[in-house]
Amino acid sequence: MAQKRRRRKLNKKRIAIIVSVCGVLYLCVLFVQQSFLIASIESQKENVQAQIDQTVEEGQGYLDEISRIGDDSYIEQEARDKLGMTKEGDIEFVAGE
Repeated sequence: MAQKRRRRKLNKKRIAIIVSVCGVLYLCVLFVQQSFLIASIESQKENVQAQIDQTVEEGQGYLDEISRIGDDSYIEQEARDKLGMTKEGDIEFVAGE
């Protein structure tokens, strides 16, 4: 009878140790998964921030162009470049093909 009780006590201790070790291993796995998830999210955050910075720069360029549109010299330059217009008295050179 004494041996049966000893085996039961040893089995209970072993079970408690096994459960504790499994619990610690589970927590370690969760920690590693969370670390990878955080690293992934940080990478995404950096990519989004880079896109935001690029969009802000692009928007600033548009605002600069909008402020120049009202300027007569800008309108004149655009008419010359895009429409091929010339001022009165200018000599127009045409390149031969």
